[in-house]
Amino acid sequence: MSSEQNQKFDFKKLVPHGIAVALLLIVSCFYFAPNVFGGNALPQPDNDKARAMQTEVMQYLKTEGEAPLWTNSAFGGMPAYQIYSKVDGNLTTPLARVVYLGQPLTSVWAFVFGAMLCMYLFLSVLRLDWRVALFGALAFGITTYNMDLLEAGHSTKMSALSFVPGMFAGAVLVMGGRFLLGGGLLALFTAFEVNANHIQITYYAMLLLGI
Repeated sequence: MSSEQNQKFDFKKLVPHGIAVALLLIVSCFYFAPNVFGGNALPQPDNDKARAMQTEVMQYLKTEGEAPLWTNSAFGGMPAYQIYSKVDGNLTTPLARVVYLGQPLTSVWAFVFGAMLCMYLFLSVLRLDWRVALFGALAFGITTYNMDLLEAGHSTKMSALSFVPGMFAGAVLVMGGRFLLGGGLLALFTAFEVNANHIQITYYAMLLLGI
């Protein structure tokens, strides 16, 4: 057998991963069947509150043509980008939405699928058997804490949590000497993480990476 044949990638190795991703999608859809098939959505009161707090920002944006950096509508006053940030030309946003299959905030099934997909990637990078990785991804996605976040409408927090395993996957690859792939993956998911705009979870993720 020639060296060229030895270097050929065996695409059959991708079959179990394809099956796993398909199962993650199926579980997400059926776990949230009323949301997927019935068009029903959770009330998510915190998203409603966030939209209400954005009123001051939107009024300023309408009159001044740019978003303010500070708002008095949230708590005792806080940076406005924490509740609204108008960013043009950021390629991170559409790429991050691919993880959630382009679905809006009300599609909780897509957020859970995205979380499970990122965890499956991380566990696969750790070279666990695909069935073990599948079980871990399912457990991570439908944990009760995530259900609480989705019901309350803590969408940015859920989004930030989803991307953390992707950051860990990149870090593990870098530590294993795969600097190009690992560095690229770490940079990509760190950009997703920052774009999710939830400083608390990003801080925890960086702390864990440092440890």
